[in-house]
Amino acid sequence: MARRSTYPYSRKRRPKYKNIIITLVIVIFIVIATPRVMLMTKGYSFTATNNILFNNVEVEYSSNINKIFSSKKFEAKNIENYLEVVSYLEVNDLVVSSKAVTSYINDLISKEYSLNAVKIIIATHDDEELEVLVQGDKDVFIEEMAALDFFRLEFYDEYIEYYKTFRKTAYKIVLEVNMRVNYEPFDAAVSNQYERIDGYDHLINHFNQLPDDYEPTDLVRLQGPNFIMELYLDAQAAESYEELRQAALKAGHTIGVRDAFRTHQQQSGIYDNRIKKYEDQGMSEEEAIRKTREYVAVPGHSEHQTGLAIDWFLPYDNYCKSGKCLQDTDAYAWLRANMGDYGFILRYPSGKTKYTNISFEPWHLRYIGVEIATYINDNGITLEEWYALGKKLD
Repeated sequence: MARRSTYPYSRKRRPKYKNIIITLVIVIFIVIATPRVMLMTKGYSFTATNNILFNNVEVEYSSNINKIFSSKKFEAKNIENYLEVVSYLEVNDLVVSSKAVTSYINDLISKEYSLNAVKIIIATHDDEELEVLVQGDKDVFIEEMAALDFFRLEFYDEYIEYYKTFRKTAYKIVLEVNMRVNYEPFDAAVSNQYERIDGYDHLINHFNQLPDDYEPTDLVRLQGPNFIMELYLDAQAAESYEELRQAALKAGHTIGVRDAFRTHQQQSGIYDNRIKKYEDQGMSEEEAIRKTREYVAVPGHSEHQTGLAIDWFLPYDNYCKSGKCLQDTDAYAWLRANMGDYGFILRYPSGKTKYTNISFEPWHLRYIGVEIATYINDNGITLEEWYALGKKLD
């Protein structure tokens, strides 16, 4: 008679445990495989998927990430740098063009380029140019440009060309290219025409034009001992000017306004008459136009048309009532020290003609608001520079 086995794990029970093990294996496989499948379904390569999963990187699909993470030169220690480069590229709607981008990022970092410089270099250089960079000495000019918060990627090639010609500091190169100093005044390639004017900080100059029919809607007549009775200014600018005038009066300076708002037609008349005056003196038309533009804005490019600019004078001064001599008066010194508190700047200061395209005018003040005026006056810059520094870049 056969004996019944007393061993608890009989053959009849083994399939049950075998099924459990198989199930566990399947579950584990699914858990492991699902993220991989999902990443590869999105378009990531097998190598990129491994690098993403092994380093716990959470990303949506990006062709730039796929290219960088697929490389044999991938280094886990540089993951954050890779992702920063990708973010910079994609904010600027760029796709990696280099075939060895991962290697170049590694090499640039090892050469102690800042991350900002690495991002700019990858965004602007092809493989041949990258090879030159990583093989040569560190490019100090690129590094210095990358440190400037007003650097603009879209102007990179212009910065480089301008630097080759003038060899100025990175600060000056970027600042002046941002102001379009590398273009001739009124060049259509970089000119802009405003459709409307909102606020007080608009840049009206040789590259930025007002519509011919533009006229402020809230003009008010100015008070004070003005050159003529009918002078008008934007309401807020007029209110601030009156406060400035009263403060100057208390300080012992009686100032008035020779000119304020002008229509496009009035500006055209002044401009044409000045050209004719110089032609009558024997200048050629070209010479007359060039001479006129030193002090008279081209119609459509005049701040007077905005209703935010005044030409001040000293109505009761026997030594100097108007003109360049104003710069030697106590009233001028007082205005330079205090006008910012009332929202005004000296629009065309001495030594800045290269930027403003208008010669020094100690009489021309522009209302721009207290905050901006204070910054501009405290830093000794022009409105062009304020824009170029990224304070307001459209």
